[in-house]
Amino acid sequence: MRLIQGQPESFGFSVSHTTRAPRPQEQHGVQYYYTTKEQFAKEIGEGKFLEYAEVHGNLYGTSITSVQSVLDTGRVCILDIDVQGARSMRKAGLKGIFVFIAPPSLEDLANRLAGRGTESVEQITRRLHNAKLEIESINEKGLYDYLLINDDLEEAVKRLQAISQRALVGMGPEPGMVPERVVLEDAPLPDIRALTEQQASASSGSAAPAAQASSATEQPALPVEPAAQPAQSAQQEPVAAAPPPPAAPAAPAAAPAQHAASSNGSAPVVAAAQPQPLDGVPPGFEKWQGRVALVTGASSGIGWATCEALALAGMRVVAVARRKDRLEELQRHMHSMGVPLVNFLPVVCDITKEAEVATLPKIVAKRWPDHGVDVLINNAGMSRNDASLFDGNISSWVEMLSTNVLGTCMMTRAVVQDMKRRGSYGHIVNMIGLSGHRIPDGPQGGGFYCATKSAVKTITEGLRQEARGAGLPLRVSGISPGVVETEFFAVRAFGDAEATRKATSAFKCLQPVDVADAVMWCLSCPDHMEVNDIIVRPTEQLI
Repeated sequence: MRLIQGQPESFGFSVSHTTRAPRPQEQHGVQYYYTTKEQFAKEIGEGKFLEYAEVHGNLYGTSITSVQSVLDTGRVCILDIDVQGARSMRKAGLKGIFVFIAPPSLEDLANRLAGRGTESVEQITRRLHNAKLEIESINEKGLYDYLLINDDLEEAVKRLQAISQRALVGMGPEPGMVPERVVLEDAPLPDIRALTEQQASASSGSAAPAAQASSATEQPALPVEPAAQPAQSAQQEPVAAAPPPPAAPAAPAAAPAQHAASSNGSAPVVAAAQPQPLDGVPPGFEKWQGRVALVTGASSGIGWATCEALALAGMRVVAVARRKDRLEELQRHMHSMGVPLVNFLPVVCDITKEAEVATLPKIVAKRWPDHGVDVLINNAGMSRNDASLFDGNISSWVEMLSTNVLGTCMMTRAVVQDMKRRGSYGHIVNMIGLSGHRIPDGPQGGGFYCATKSAVKTITEGLRQEARGAGLPLRVSGISPGVVETEFFAVRAFGDAEATRKATSAFKCLQPVDVADAVMWCLSCPDHMEVNDIIVRPTEQLI
């Protein structure tokens, strides 16, 4: 409604029909057209509805007349419909932008419904069960164009306004705004009867509102990830997902870390272990203990080694990668190294997907409510060996640009905006690579990859200058290693492990831990010192 009130000359709301009884303060023709089941069925038979469905035991539908009355005025028509209605509209082939709006969690939705005081325990329970089923609709390819999480009303309204402007000028939806897969955590529903009793006593002034009391530790029920949910065990917390990201026809886009349900079915309090003085911590690194570092490309090589170094030095580490199985392996490794699992958060996320990247700061805030990302290590990067500028594969060009350049930029933007929101600035380290400084294999078609890494080098310096120009105490560093013995070369050759052997057998290469040590040194420098770029080669590497 705020969208329409802001631009009534551009947008109009299609008022739906329903057979449910009006709630207090609702008016016929404003919230809904209230009718009987008999009349509704008669009008269905007369073909008067674009779509209709039974939801929560009542009939809801969008009439052709309601939509046409808006369109006849030259305005964009906004529909508030459930998943069944969305399917019908898609099937009809009508031009539109489909947005799924979700609450932060089922617990949050339960609190909202209980707070209304207009529905019984049985009705709320049924709505929550239906919501869990509706969330699965996000996985129907091509059904929804956008996924919004309504955890911040003002931000959700701003995002919806931006989407609506595209419809207003006749543009279609942006690509990649829905995560590859949404997985609903298999957790028990909240105790609705207890919630309604808490809400009732809160309204009488005898206790603080339940939603307020639990907000700091509220467990989001809807992790978004491009892979199946990991099995839970007594010793290991499951991998969270970003993703991704309803209040009815809406859906979850983001998902913070999941935790095993407590015995009473409520979300458990997650406390981070207190940082302890650790042996082997570089001088100057103590300032980062207990703070949060996020590492991309964490499932192997340099990312893996950097996660281990940061965690063993006392930081809380968010490990971001696409491969869930490798993140689970890293989690087990961290546990075996003595890292408290409450200080380690693996997140399945594709950094080339804006919707998934945008959820990461929220996931961190849900896991550690009083913290945000203080250190960002932009390590994710990749190359392909079919990227010749003569006859290269365009999909490989796009893949490298999306990962190496746009992924780095989107991660940086998300973290810097969160730092601004918190008023607390830390350190961003970009993995540039020696290829950002020269072209070692131009005749073999390596120029395009080097161009992306050169872009990262320029972006790193540009970020530093923006921070200085704005007077912000954000420190920015770049690290440019030469040949490192990782699976980078196998990825470059589309899985050919022999490619790694050929590329790394000529001399003793750098090891991932060598680069992780460089990261630690950058972070350990005194506040008045900023390391802008470290170039490190194997001793025998020529160029």
